[in-house]
Amino acid sequence: MINQNIVALLNDKINQEYFRSNLFLDISGWANDLTLKGVQGYFLNLSQKALDNVNSGVEYLSECGYQAELREIPEGLREFDNIEDLFVYIYEMEKGYRADLNNILDVCLSNKDFATYANLESQVETQHAEEFFLTSMLRKIGIVGSKGQGLYLIDKELSEKYPLPTDTTTDVA
Repeated sequence: MINQNIVALLNDKINQEYFRSNLFLDISGWANDLTLKGVQGYFLNLSQKALDNVNSGVEYLSECGYQAELREIPEGLREFDNIEDLFVYIYEMEKGYRADLNNILDVCLSNKDFATYANLESQVETQHAEEFFLTSMLRKIGIVGSKGQGLYLIDKELSEKYPLPTDTTTDVA
């Protein structure tokens, strides 16, 4: 049985992931409107990862005899002046997410809830990689800029790493 405090923290995390998934989906739409296909693909990928974490959290709570408490999702998208502002915003959000994840893990350890700790452990590595990637992108944006050719180069790099799913529909005449 899981400590009720940990159940509450897991529910908060599930809802945080749900918010993040929708925010990233909104941002991918924003990027699509600007024809930034690489940025769009990157945020679609992040949206799916966050949604996978929602599903994993709901499943874990269910396995432990609890039901996840999904809450209303607050609006998330705001306007960004440029790609650098967007990546700074996401980087700061990800640092806050890491702090929340670390807090849950700390509570798990102090309550000797090693099963929940183990369930979340892989997310620590994923989070570290994501923050490293964002730091790298911000450095590159600092070098090439966030407008014109610089924006093109950043979007091109992202499109190579995060290609959009291909359209497999066929036109039938």
